[in-house]
Amino acid sequence: MKIQTLSQINKIQRREFFRFEANLPIRYRIFESANSKSNQEFIEAVTRDISGGGLCIRLIEPVEMDKYIECELILSTKVKFIGKVVRLTEYDTLHGQYKYEIGVSYKNIDEPMREKIISYIFQEQRRLLKKG
Repeated sequence: MKIQTLSQINKIQRREFFRFEANLPIRYRIFESANSKSNQEFIEAVTRDISGGGLCIRLIEPVEMDKYIECELILSTKVKFIGKVVRLTEYDTLHGQYKYEIGVSYKNIDEPMREKIISYIFQEQRRLLKKG
């Protein structure tokens, strides 16, 4: 079998924001829809990575796709937002107690909160570059 290129290769960047690996504490609770409210207690978890458009959270128990979650992310200050679960992955073994990961897309986040997340990512990148 022979393969021939017919045109020049164009790299397509699908992500709008840079994804940064970060193991940060986060608290969440589940909603049924974007307009409903939740009286559940917050559940503690950790992030795997974050970006200006969403994050990945490691969980003990799964959260179904298309569910909405209210989150409190702990950076230098508390960042609150509502996100939608866009991906659920189950692992045989992950990191200790965490067996699931969910991809969360921000649905209701104030721009100052999004800017705090982006600022945190850039600050941590600069810190890592200085370390070498």
